Amino acid sequence: MSDKCSDCKLNDDCDSMDQLIACGFCGKCFHTSCAGVDNVVYHALEACENLTWKCDVCAGKKLTGDAVQIILQKLETMSADIEGLKHKHLQPRKPFSELFTPESGRAEGQAPSSIRKRVENTIPTPTIAL
Repeated sequence: MSDKCSDCKLNDDCDSMDQLIACGFCGKCFHTSCAGVDNVVYHALEACENLTWKCDVCAGKKLTGDAVQIILQKLETMSADIEGLKHKHLQPRKPFSELFTPESGRAEGQAPSSIRKRVENTIPTPTIAL
């Protein structure tokens, strides 16, 4: 076990008398106060050899620099995708009343026959059970 805390190795804010605890997954050491491990948990970990502790990074509570970069790249891709969808689908549209005008050969407000047929075909025909 290293005698350097992986959390505060660059800081002198930690009480050097704290016990060090090693992550059972990555092997990095932390002062109990830096890791937020109280004395009860520390002594339980010391007493039971089959009991292991995970640091915040291994437990997924704290992101590393690599994970942050991957997340930021995915966010940029998603943002670009969203902007593309907005551009494609949120173009200004004409009001419905302007779509079907006398200039198009139909009475104002009358839908083309192809649309009327599709609508008529989607309306279920009632069946009567005898």
